[in-house]
Amino acid sequence: MPAKVAAFVHVSAFGIWLGTMIWNTFFVGLTMFKNMPRQTFGRVQAKLFPAYFGLTTGANVIVLGSLLLAGAVPTLSQPTVVLGVALVFSLVNWLAIEPIATKLMFQRYVSISFITHLQIQYPFLL
Repeated sequence: MPAKVAAFVHVSAFGIWLGTMIWNTFFVGLTMFKNMPRQTFGRVQAKLFPAYFGLTTGANVIVLGSLLLAGAVPTLSQPTVVLGVALVFSLVNWLAIEPIATKLMFQRYVSISFITHLQIQYPFLL
């Protein structure tokens, strides 16, 4: 891969990766959290998070791959190790932790709505 192409791909992927994390964390997430009911916020995040984790993981793969393909640094240098560790944790978060957390959140919503229903229907019991 020519050096200029690798540099362009690398910087573009890094910009997408960093920009997505900042935008989702500080703008989208906080705005929705402050302006939506909790369950609505959770449902929206359940739809956004898989796409978000997929995008950031893909960008991480491209950043790491372009760095290695350009031959800009040795394979086991500090930048490649840090990007590799970030990639592993991103994959674990996307493929393991997020689905479990989303499932637990929806189970909690069911139990909370059941308790709320009982409080409305039978206030003398609770």
